[in-house]
Amino acid sequence: MHGPKRKLSDGVQQRQSKRTKKSGKDSGLKNGQNLLRSNGAGGPGIFLTCVRGRERKAGLELIDCLEELVETLYPGVEPIECDEQRTNNLDEVDFDALHNDVGALGFDREKAPQMTSKDQRVATVDDDIEEQIQAELRCMGAATSGLDAESKQGSRRRTKARWFDVVETGTDCLTFIAISRPLCAVRLTYAFLDQVRSTGQARCKFVQRLTPVVDVVRANAGELSSLAKRALSQHFTVDESLSFKIDPRLRNHDVMSKADIIRIVLAAMPDHGDHRPQLTGAQRLIVVEVYKSVLGVSVLHDFEGYRRLNPQMIAENTRKTHNVAEDDGKSGNPPSRVALFNCEAREEKREECRD
Repeated sequence: MHGPKRKLSDGVQQRQSKRTKKSGKDSGLKNGQNLLRSNGAGGPGIFLTCVRGRERKAGLELIDCLEELVETLYPGVEPIECDEQRTNNLDEVDFDALHNDVGALGFDREKAPQMTSKDQRVATVDDDIEEQIQAELRCMGAATSGLDAESKQGSRRRTKARWFDVVETGTDCLTFIAISRPLCAVRLTYAFLDQVRSTGQARCKFVQRLTPVVDVVRANAGELSSLAKRALSQHFTVDESLSFKIDPRLRNHDVMSKADIIRIVLAAMPDHGDHRPQLTGAQRLIVVEVYKSVLGVSVLHDFEGYRRLNPQMIAENTRKTHNVAEDDGKSGNPPSRVALFNCEAREEKREECRD
């Protein structure tokens, strides 16, 4: 027979409650639904791979760089402001305004808590200054509690819309940057990589490969078909015929296979124009990034030229090219082995042309 259940200590109960809260908080990470808004809609964003354990740091690094580009690419465009959140920290001026004019902090004097009859009797009959102060403090404390309650209710709303947010994925070496419309994730990504190419500085220590997506939807055949039609219609027009390659990337997803994704994207390709699939040297790369139960689609160009959208590799390639140009006798330094090899190769080609 089992004896009576022992009552758990307060410490054990607190630890169990913390585990319950944490599991509830991370429930959205298990299926990737945290990448979607509460109404099920997604939005543009950037998937980025990074160094293990530096997911949030990598996201913040990239946001710093993207915020500078917004001022250049989208001048005069401001995020949509929402109801501002009142702060819970009241200083002496706030307390003075609360006591003298409750309306200064957003309260109506008629609705403000009043002193009780006991407090008034203590303040008028006894005329004790200390008791009077305590009575006033109790009145102010009641009003402050009402302000805190209203502040907590207002804190559920975003105080101000931001352009970028770091969204935790719960997967090592992967994070997501949510971007507010009307910003274009693909345009921002290429602008950032062009900046890296021109300066030779990656500016992001932990960021590795970037994958911008025009939108994030639920990972099913219907949502993929609808999103693919919207994304492809902007790039594959009647004016030009383009070669393309479909690149499905699956992370922790087993509902749709790569073959299913390729078939759905091919069916969503516009009928007009002479667009053809091509495995090597394609002009456009159609990326379908599937993460758990959500997915995103984007159409990229010059994927290999931009070193697979890896800022670290682009910066390294720029530095190498710059060093070879400097060593090629122009700066007075002796030419490097790479420069000598290039010169010899050019001479051999010239001789072959002469022959």
